[in-house]
Amino acid sequence: MSQSSYNQVWKEAMSELSYLLAEELPPVPPPPQRDRVVFFQRLATLYVRYVQVFRQLEEAHNMLVHPQKRRLILLLLKGVMGRVLELKYEMVEKEFSEYHYVDDILHALKLTPPALEIPIPYFFVGERSKETEERKTMVLDVLNLADDSKDLDTSMDKVMTEEEAIKIIQMVERAWQGRVRAKLNKEIRFSNFDRRHRAKGAGSAFNELAAIRIQKIWKGYLQRKKTKIARDEEMIFLGMVMDPKYQGPLQAEIDAQAIDASIRVRQKKHEEIYLNAIDAIVNQIREFEWNDMAKTMKNQIRQWFYECRNTTGLFPDYPTVEEGGSAIIFAEKTPQQLVEEIALQEEEAASKSKAKGKDDKKAKEKKDKGKAKGAEDDEEGLTMMPSAFLSELAVANKRYEEVWKTRNESENFTQIHEVELVKEEMRKIVEEEVRLKVDEEMREELAELKLAIDKEKPGKQKGPKDP
Repeated sequence: MSQSSYNQVWKEAMSELSYLLAEELPPVPPPPQRDRVVFFQRLATLYVRYVQVFRQLEEAHNMLVHPQKRRLILLLLKGVMGRVLELKYEMVEKEFSEYHYVDDILHALKLTPPALEIPIPYFFVGERSKETEERKTMVLDVLNLADDSKDLDTSMDKVMTEEEAIKIIQMVERAWQGRVRAKLNKEIRFSNFDRRHRAKGAGSAFNELAAIRIQKIWKGYLQRKKTKIARDEEMIFLGMVMDPKYQGPLQAEIDAQAIDASIRVRQKKHEEIYLNAIDAIVNQIREFEWNDMAKTMKNQIRQWFYECRNTTGLFPDYPTVEEGGSAIIFAEKTPQQLVEEIALQEEEAASKSKAKGKDDKKAKEKKDKGKAKGAEDDEEGLTMMPSAFLSELAVANKRYEEVWKTRNESENFTQIHEVELVKEEMRKIVEEEVRLKVDEEMREELAELKLAIDKEKPGKQKGPKDP
């Protein structure tokens, strides 16, 4: 299959994933389901469909060579794997069994039982080769150390007692005597055979006897050979043994392995080019766009200073690093909203300490009411457990629809990275670096403005004068 074919596999997987996310994240939550059978049927259907999406994404990630696509597919793949585990856990909890029968679902979706098999993703092993090699090296080192310690133990000289030495000498002597006796008996037997048949040597009976013996041995050999061939043919027919002509790799299999190896080489090469391009683009943005970014940010922050003063009569307090710094200033909010938001955050931080004591008391009351609520939940109906992966899948799916769904790649025959996408991603990182530097400078500028215009010294607050 070509790269366009695997792009089509990815497109089909994302289409199915979009339908699944639309079903699982509706605008209005569905009502609880009272029928346990219907609820489990929905869980099993979602599980089977997510498994199919997982298989398609795994195939696309395994065979595509575009580095940016593979990164997004890997993010989607991990999210789908997590969702499959969540659904499986919920199926076990609701059905009280680890084995489920979904034949009717497979029939409805026109699938076969092998479609439920979950393959091991290639990136589990293939993209962790360095880590795997390090583990193998560590195990070999441990085994070598164990072998060295055994050699040291066995190389130590052991003191032999006199009785042990006598037994060894006796054993060797008796073995020698046995070999001599056996050799003597063999010579006597052959000499008797020669004397007995030497007298018959001139007769035809001896020749006939020799021919019969030769025929017997040869016919026995032929029959054993035929029997072995017949037995092997029967085992091959029954499927118990592989046919010899299929034991070696076929030409189609050799070609497939060669294609797979070439794809791995291209993936590695494109990944190296992509990483080098990231470093080059980051340095380029820092060199040519840093000053413009800093200037634009400073102008926006100064404008915020004066708008807040025109609205409230005073210069605002600059957001701290914990609050997000100037990042909250660049949000689409009015100066009055920003001032109120900062004040609200300060009030919440002060009220958290007071609320801790109340929360501890409420927790005990909730534990006492837990058992009574459990029975009521069963009567009210069954609902899906909250998922930790649906939000990530929705974000990744949105990224696919915005960037890759309608993207024209007719000129990208080699499937290398998209430079403009790299610039967009790296520009955000550089903007964050610029923002941190600008925040330090603008905090000092705000303090000087307060001192010059509002006559406010840093660290002091205006208050009523003493009478």
